[in-house]
Amino acid sequence: MRFVLLAIALTACRIGFDPAARPGEDAGVDAAPHPVAIHGTVTGVTGAGLVLQNNGGDDLAISGDGPFAFATPILSGQPYDITVRTPPANQQCVIANGSGAADDTVDVAVQCFAANACPPAPITFTSSGTFTVPSGCTMFTVVAYGGGGAGGGRNMGTKGSPGGNGGKAVKTFSGIVAGTQFAVTIGGGGTCGSSNPTVGGYVGGGGGAPGGSGAGRDGGGTTSNGGAGGAGAGTIQPGGMGGHGNFGGGGGGGGGDVIRGNSGGGATTFQLGTTDHVVAGGGGAAGASDQNNDVGGAGGAACGGYSGAGGAAGAGVRAGGGGGGGACDCLGGTCDATPTSEGGPGGAGATSGGCTAAQNGTAGSLVIMFP
Repeated sequence: MRFVLLAIALTACRIGFDPAARPGEDAGVDAAPHPVAIHGTVTGVTGAGLVLQNNGGDDLAISGDGPFAFATPILSGQPYDITVRTPPANQQCVIANGSGAADDTVDVAVQCFAANACPPAPITFTSSGTFTVPSGCTMFTVVAYGGGGAGGGRNMGTKGSPGGNGGKAVKTFSGIVAGTQFAVTIGGGGTCGSSNPTVGGYVGGGGGAPGGSGAGRDGGGTTSNGGAGGAGAGTIQPGGMGGHGNFGGGGGGGGGDVIRGNSGGGATTFQLGTTDHVVAGGGGAAGASDQNNDVGGAGGAACGGYSGAGGAAGAGVRAGGGGGGGACDCLGGTCDATPTSEGGPGGAGATSGGCTAAQNGTAGSLVIMFP
């Protein structure tokens, strides 16, 4: 998503997954392209004249509060970009979920309010975008939530383990000049059975590849701002070590034979220029559960304090270790309160079958509140 005051250009990206993928396969394939209706809801309109646009055209006049839909659908995966062509009389508007790659979850929220005033309701980002400080409002609080790490699938009598929760970090800003633009990057949730990094201000590490009758590969993530990766199990065909957490969560280690590790959650960031002002880390991913009685290491939670928790070691003969949780940070090293592991929930460990949607971590978000 992108968040705009009147008209600010932005794009966002996402990674899809195949919820039915087996734990040894690499998930991440989107469905075939299809038309998507771009729709949403308007609130707060008191004046006349509001006109919205999508991708610079398809003008849509809005007479009052309620649902709306643009006349022209967008092919899934193609960009949409909602802007305010004309605000209501004596008002300004902001748009949530207003840009990105079209999919079936698109639900745009337009909030209008008095000129030279703060928005009366919080602004919620669920995908990446830009926040411009409204005219007449120079104090606000940012609550950032990182993405959860993926849990592990179950294979041949093994036990899947859960991914770690993403982190939560809070910071209050004051004396900010109206018109200042901050970049918001939302951390994605980790994907079960995937070696692809997870999107975010800092990416989550991908799962380690299976060993194929050799040693499993380590999960992605090599720096240690966050928690350490857990050790893999076994000696002849050992599982890989979980990746260390940075701000993104570490990936889970691969199994020693056929099962791939899982990807960690991405970190959510709030930046001015290239400077991080708020970072909420991503949760670590579970390691692979490869053969009978193996238990992959659980992923470490992000930001239980400023650092993430370490991933758990795998148990059995070919299990991968869990990835370490990502760290939290605020500019100057001090958040409003000690960061906690209350971001996007980590994926559940499977009790039957391979990877399903329940094993994927939940994406993060970012909320801006006004006095």
